[in-house]
Amino acid sequence: MHYARVILDFPALKLFDYVIPPEFKKNAIPGTLVLVSVERRLITGLIFEVTEKSDFKSDKIKPIIKVFSDFKFILKSQLNLIRWISDYYVCGYGEAARLLYPNGIAVKSYQWIQLSVNSD
Repeated sequence: MHYARVILDFPALKLFDYVIPPEFKKNAIPGTLVLVSVERRLITGLIFEVTEKSDFKSDKIKPIIKVFSDFKFILKSQLNLIRWISDYYVCGYGEAARLLYPNGIAVKSYQWIQLSVNSD
């Protein structure tokens, strides 16, 4: 089983582990954007690294819901810079990653709820 260590836009000093479903294995590479579930919300995250091991029990780890693209949003050298910024300035990975996003890009997720009338 493969796991993605994902950067979320939180001021957390850690990465979050998610299971990579078989259908996303090809495109779930470091630097790509993914949709994941956090508590009861869907959040856009950035894959920092892919590993075959996790520190958590596999039945407790949620799967990636969607991989947004088959290209790298952030390059490997930029991922290394994110780690350095996070370590040096003691800030969250999400805060460090936000500095490297291209202009005009805000990695956020929104949930839309629409009420409808059931016509029977």
